[in-house]
Amino acid sequence: MQKLETGVVVHPIAEDWDRYFRSTSSVDGFIVEKRTVRLTVTEVNDWYRLVDRPPSRYYMSYDFDDRGRITGVLVIRPRSSKS
Repeated sequence: MQKLETGVVVHPIAEDWDRYFRSTSSVDGFIVEKRTVRLTVTEVNDWYRLVDRPPSRYYMSYDFDDRGRITGVLVIRPRSSKS
């Protein structure tokens, strides 16, 4: 497993999946509140296009200490509106 500078651990399967299916992500917006930055992220890849799946949306929250270093990362996947 790869550990990024932010301390986030990336599983090799996720890396291979993203590379094989050419995943791309874009930040659609962000909010800064005190020492926290919250991002709205949209992701799409070749698999989504192949099966006509819409892009995935998720939220990332980064917490910073008083020196500007990342102290925490939270990834939030919204619940699907489908039952």
